[in-house]
Amino acid sequence: MGSKCVSLVGILFLMCWHASKSEAAERCTASTRSLDLKHSANKYKDPEQPVEVRVEDLLGKMSLEEKIGQMAQLERQDLTADIVKNYFIGSILSGGG
Repeated sequence: MGSKCVSLVGILFLMCWHASKSEAAERCTASTRSLDLKHSANKYKDPEQPVEVRVEDLLGKMSLEEKIGQMAQLERQDLTADIVKNYFIGSILSGGG
């Protein structure tokens, strides 16, 4: 009976130790992910950053051509896939007609 009790206590100890180790590792991983976002080169992807910081970061990474293209809206009938791709077209007007 005594050896069964010791074995049972040992098994319970190992199960608790393993569970706490897994939980601590998950907390550490989540915390590391959060730090990675805060220190990443892409602040615009971090939802915890203020909108102004995210906008400045994204606009700072865009070329003048990309910024102009994002402000352009062309009609669907005048477009080809190459135009959309090469000129960074921001939106397509499709009046349904």
